[in-house]
Parts: sequence; structure tokens; C-alpha cells
Amino acid sequence: MTNEFAKSRFFLLVIVAFFTGNFVIAQCPTVTDQNQSFCATDDPTLADLAITDNGGGVNWYLVPTGGAPLSNDSALVDGRRYYADDDAQTCAPRPFVDVTINTTPDPTNHFVAISVCAIDNPTIAQLPTTGTNIEWFSTPTGGSPLPTTTPLVDETTYYVQQTIAGCASDRLSTAV
Repeated sequence: MTNEFAKSRFFLLVIVAFFTGNFVIAQCPTVTDQNQSFCATDDPTLADLAITDNGGGVNWYLVPTGGAPLSNDSALVDGRRYYADDDAQTCAPRPFVDVTINTTPDPTNHFVAISVCAIDNPTIAQLPTTGTNIEWFSTPTGGSPLPTTTPLVDETTYYVQQTIAGCASDRLSTAV
């Protein structure tokens, strides 16, 4: 085989591979974790799914073939499988992600309002509630947890949440 013939044959193979779609696969998105979990209180969307765009774009579907692409701001649903494809819909098979949404129950033994005696110098630690990894806040969202030694202030509302497996519950209010 001559050197010119080998070059021509290689070039022909490259052209055939291109037109038969063998290069398209490299543009399909890559999913490295097919089981992804989120906290319900984070309101996860399709945009939160971990995926690698290999240059062909990423579109999400509810079906393994065909179908209409979903909006990236679509809320994730617990127990649902989502399929990814590139912009040209050339991935076969489509990579997928199974989604788990973890919900954390609210703390228990929580009171909406309590009365305490100022002479007792009450602190956050005396607010009645039970749960796992209980934290009190001065705001209904955001902010930092208050130290348990924080003195209670008259006519102030405090907010409690519990955290289980990295997911925080909704915050409940207690008026003092």
C-alpha cells in the first residue's frame, strides 16, 4: 500500500464517520451521577442537575426518545427520571438522572407564642421545641443561627428549623 493510498483511505474513513454520525456522540451531554438528591426547601429545578455539556448543548426530556424539551426552570419531581439530549437530539441512548427530593418534617412540640419571666433571663435555649439539629433564627429565611445563649427579647418573633441529612425544614415562628 502506497503512502498516498493510505492517506486517501484515512481521509475517506473520516468523511464517512462524520456523515454517519459517529462524531455526534462526542457532543452528547455526560451524566456522572445518575442518582441525584436535593432538599425540598431549596426548590430544585432542572438547572440544578449535575451534567457536563460536551459542546452540543443540554436539553431535558421526560421520555427516552422523542418528546418536547423541558424548560430549565421546571421544578424537579421526586422519583422522576429525566433524560438529557443535545440540541440536535442525536443522543442514543439518552443519558438519564433519577431524582430524589428529600423533605424534612418541621420540628415538634413547637409553640406559636410563649410567655416567660424577664427576671429569669431567658435565652434561646429555653424556647420549647424538639427535633434533630434544632436552630433558631431572627428571620424567617436566610441569616445565621442564633447562639443558644442569645437573650430573648420581649415582643420578638424567633424562627426554628431542624436539619436532617443536610436538608432543613421550613422555619416555624414563635412570638415571645
